[in-house]
Amino acid sequence: MITVNSNSIKRYSWQREAILGVLRSTGEHPTAEWVHQQIQAVIPNISLGTVYRNLQQLVDAGLIQAYQFGTGKMRYDANQSHHAHFICEQCGRVEDYAPESMSEHVAALMESVPRQINHAEIYLYGVCERCKKTRS
Repeated sequence: MITVNSNSIKRYSWQREAILGVLRSTGEHPTAEWVHQQIQAVIPNISLGTVYRNLQQLVDAGLIQAYQFGTGKMRYDANQSHHAHFICEQCGRVEDYAPESMSEHVAALMESVPRQINHAEIYLYGVCERCKKTRS
C-alpha cells in the first residue's frame, strides 16, 4: 500500500492512492488516458474526469510532475530524483536519463546562478534505440 501524505491533500482517497501506485510502478511517462486504462483493472467504473482531478491533486501536492514535452499531451512522472528526459522525435517515447553525476551537476549549476532556483528541467531530443533499429 502506498500512502499519500501531503499537507495540500486534505482528504485520503483510495482512488488517488491507486493512481499514484500505477504511476510509481511504471518507468513510462503516461498520459491521463493511459493511467485511466490501467486503473480500470482495479477500479472498473472510475471516470476519466476523476483520473484527471486526482492527477492534478498529486501534481499540486508535489508527489508527481506533469510535463508536455512539446507534444500537446500532458504526461505524468512519479520519479522525483534529478533526471533529464529524452524525447524521441519519431515515436514520441519519453525516457528518463540520469547519469550518476547528474545530481552533482544540477546542484552545482543551481548554486552557481546568483538567483533563487527552485527546480531545473533538461530535455534531450533525438531518436530512440527502437526507432534507430527500425530505420536501419
